[in-house]
Amino acid sequence: MNKTQTQQKLNQRHISLSSNPPLVSMGSQLSNAIDGKDNTKTIGSADPDQLMEIESLEKILNYKFKDKSLLLKAFTDASYVDDKSESYELLELLGDSILNMGIIYDFIKLYPKEAPGPLTKLRAVNVDTEKLARVAVNHQLYSYLRHKKPLLEEQILEFVEAMEKYPLHSNGLLKVPKVLADIVESTIGAIFMDCNSTETVWKISNHQKMDFELRSAKEKLEREQRERKQRAKLKLEREKKSKEAAIKQREAIEAAQRARRLDAIEAQIKVLYLYSYWADQHMQESLVSGDGIVFERVFQAVSFQGNGDKIKLPPSCFTELSDQGAFDKGPLYFELSVVDHADNKKTTHSGVLEFTAEDGTIGLPPHVWSNLFSTHDPMDVPLVEIRYIRLPKGSYAKLQPDNLGFSDLPNHKAILETILRQHATLSLDDVLLVNYGQVSYKLQVLELRPATSISVLETDIEVDIVSPDIVSDQPNQHVLKPLQYGKSESGTVEEGRYDYYKFVIDEATVEKVMAGSVKVIVKVDVEKVGADTDLYVSKHPVLFPSLNQHEWSSHDVGSKTLILVSKERALSSGTYSIGVYGFKGTVKYQVSVLVQESIDGAKVGERAVSSSSDVDTVECRNCKHSIPSRSIALHEVYCSRHNVVCNHHGCGIVLRVEEAKNHLHCEKCGKALQPTEMEKHLKVFHEPLTCGCGIVLEKEQMVQHQGKDCPLRLIACRFCGDMVEAGNSAADTRDRMRGMSEHESTCGSRTAPCDSCGRSVMLKDMDIHQIAVHGKSS
Repeated sequence: MNKTQTQQKLNQRHISLSSNPPLVSMGSQLSNAIDGKDNTKTIGSADPDQLMEIESLEKILNYKFKDKSLLLKAFTDASYVDDKSESYELLELLGDSILNMGIIYDFIKLYPKEAPGPLTKLRAVNVDTEKLARVAVNHQLYSYLRHKKPLLEEQILEFVEAMEKYPLHSNGLLKVPKVLADIVESTIGAIFMDCNSTETVWKISNHQKMDFELRSAKEKLEREQRERKQRAKLKLEREKKSKEAAIKQREAIEAAQRARRLDAIEAQIKVLYLYSYWADQHMQESLVSGDGIVFERVFQAVSFQGNGDKIKLPPSCFTELSDQGAFDKGPLYFELSVVDHADNKKTTHSGVLEFTAEDGTIGLPPHVWSNLFSTHDPMDVPLVEIRYIRLPKGSYAKLQPDNLGFSDLPNHKAILETILRQHATLSLDDVLLVNYGQVSYKLQVLELRPATSISVLETDIEVDIVSPDIVSDQPNQHVLKPLQYGKSESGTVEEGRYDYYKFVIDEATVEKVMAGSVKVIVKVDVEKVGADTDLYVSKHPVLFPSLNQHEWSSHDVGSKTLILVSKERALSSGTYSIGVYGFKGTVKYQVSVLVQESIDGAKVGERAVSSSSDVDTVECRNCKHSIPSRSIALHEVYCSRHNVVCNHHGCGIVLRVEEAKNHLHCEKCGKALQPTEMEKHLKVFHEPLTCGCGIVLEKEQMVQHQGKDCPLRLIACRFCGDMVEAGNSAADTRDRMRGMSEHESTCGSRTAPCDSCGRSVMLKDMDIHQIAVHGKSS
């Protein structure tokens, strides 16, 4: 928008704001009327039209200036002159002070009792930039402004147009040209400089309706006062309501607290009453269960390595129990329970081993520890409550193993009896751990009679073993699958694992084997090429034959056939176990047991004898066989061409020439082998093996060691009948001479009454006693 268009819009705006004729240009008339020379007094030489414009301005102001230059300076912007002292800035400063003074003066007269703070706010509202700019626009004062700012006219036009949108005040929303407020203040300053009277200035301002809306200010002040009073009243009412609500809430809280205190007191009284009642009942129960003896303590539990369920108590417990006469009532039994805040408190029972534990602690063997703290955090120190109790002698127990295989143990009830000898009590849901060699079985107590906790000392107990409810999905190596003669069983064994089977040889079969009419054969047929197995057979009590412990074995590559013949003793009736070992890869196989008749009636181990014993024979110089003399020449020619004799020491076998290259001997043992068998032979027979007792031997020596010499081997004790570890040789020389093991020497030291004289004699000396005293042979 150019300057001419802007001026035309401003002139059109003037028509709507005032009835005075519009001015042609902003300040140009004054500029032409006063030529910039000394204009301090008069402008008599000015153009009459220009003088008329000045008079028009004086008419707007309703004041006749004595010094016209003051009026000129009041409308001169600093951009219009070179010397800022010729601009309106000083007059604007003076006018601002006079305006503030006049406003405050009128406010004091209007509101003599008002505080300075509200009056200061009223003054600021009435003399702000937008209010003064509106005065300049309403009285067309901006039309006489002299300046050289290109954008000022457009800014003034935008403000003038925006005033229609906000007829009273925009409250800071409009961008107000400050120069409009400045010329109002400079005009007031020029009038004061010309007349030197504030009263005259204020009369002129009021005449020109420059009262700055004092009445509206008064109404606004009164309205604000009323609003403040109303807000104060509302605030007081809210505070009053809040206080009343707080008082009610506090009273409700205090009432609830009083009710809770009363409930707590009542509950405490009830608890005390119940505790007193419970204490009386508990005391009575303790007296009844302890047969008049009351002993209850809480100890820190510590574990120790031991067998059975007998615990260790501090020496102080011995004194206390002794003072109450507990030892006069028979064996000591205790009820043990975990001190825990949970409701599912675990409880078991035990006997006592000795009174050697440290004060404040109780020693628990593994059996008691595992039954009390099955899910215990080992970092915590558990507390155990112990109570003296009397238990009835047991008459019946039902046990259940955690998996199959326990019933396969030879004389498993005798083994269980040996375990129970180390116990004083049994409790419902307890778990017994039975170790048989390297195999462990867990048996849970399902039922007891005549009570849920019983004594097992000096009593005969009927024991039932029931099958497990759920068979584990995990493969169990230590389960014997039954085999029937003539029927094969299929299986799959992984490398490094065993599959076990069992079969029975009866007395009739043994007699036929000994007579040589039949033989017992164990066969394993391998289906997969490249995979291989090993075959082991043993007679019970060796349940699980292995590389280290067996009686018969076959390590042939591929399928295997094993004929059971006696090595050191005659084949006997009983149960036998078969172990199929995965030597290489995962192998699918079929295992079977056959009772097969001997061919042509020949006995096992016998060689067929030729019926032509009277024929004249000569020994072949090549193969060393006896050949009829009439064909010896032809035979030797043929034999030397097609046969060779193995020169290995002790071999001498005759081989075909094409077979000789596949005939090898082991460098360590000299056994004749095929090339495909050599690697397996070296691994099985000559790789060092470590026994559980610590000795290192090769396979053949290891089998003999574990069968006769190993202290960890299982034997049937000649005195107790249980399958136990043999132990080392007996310490007593006489016992060693009688072939007793360490266990038998100890077990045989128990005494029993003689059937003939009733005298107590050690079991191992009973046969000597019968011979020496009663003349009876054992």
